[in-house]
Amino acid sequence: MRIQVEKFLALTALLAGGSLTSVGCVTEDTKTDTDAGVSGGGGTGGGTGGAAGSGGAAGSAGSGGAAGSAGSGGAAGSDGGGDAGACLGDTGVGADCSTLPYASTTCGDAGAEGAPMPLGYDMCIYTAGYARKGVQEKMLTCLKAISGDACSSAHDAAVQKCLDQVFPQACQHPPLAGADGGTYDPCKDVAESCKPVDGGTSGVTEGECNAALNPLTVDSLKDVLVCYDKGTGDCRQDFEDCLLLPK
Repeated sequence: MRIQVEKFLALTALLAGGSLTSVGCVTEDTKTDTDAGVSGGGGTGGGTGGAAGSGGAAGSAGSGGAAGSAGSGGAAGSDGGGDAGACLGDTGVGADCSTLPYASTTCGDAGAEGAPMPLGYDMCIYTAGYARKGVQEKMLTCLKAISGDACSSAHDAAVQKCLDQVFPQACQHPPLAGADGGTYDPCKDVAESCKPVDGGTSGVTEGECNAALNPLTVDSLKDVLVCYDKGTGDCRQDFEDCLLLPK
């Protein structure tokens, strides 16, 4: 992928301003009030549960759910496909990027060696290579729906929107098995090792870490952690760079 796309993925999509948050699912079959209604047509609040005794308002964007009865969650807003409320895990159809309507498009000088592909294609390749099956399937559906000039800023913005909508729906990874036979939470470790320091690193929060790693397969997640452990510079920059999974 071209360097602009690498920076786009690491800096803009995954960690910018903490814009992505983990939906807190445990498995792809789990449907909870906190999972529901992630980015329904641009809305973000759909499906959060009302407090006991008061109706929980459903998301205003997408197809809003009815007010929840005591303690029950509103229905999920429409997110453009998939089972409402289900987080995206390791089951699904892998992304075949050749099926994108702009898969054969090149941007700039089409005759030049290494001419860049549209951002949507690059995003698909990244997802197909490193993301969980459920994320791949949802991302491909979203990227296929992008029309118009595939080399335009409008296309790039649409790709960003797909990423912002799909990645936060990834299921929370369970703790990883440790060498001592126990388990550990990798994002707790990352956050602990990369706390903000005055005049230095801006740090990585546990939420930012989960937002970045939950969409990835377990193997890709482990590759990121191995890369991060080898870092010698600013820990946040190390983490962002490792999200690109350099080989």
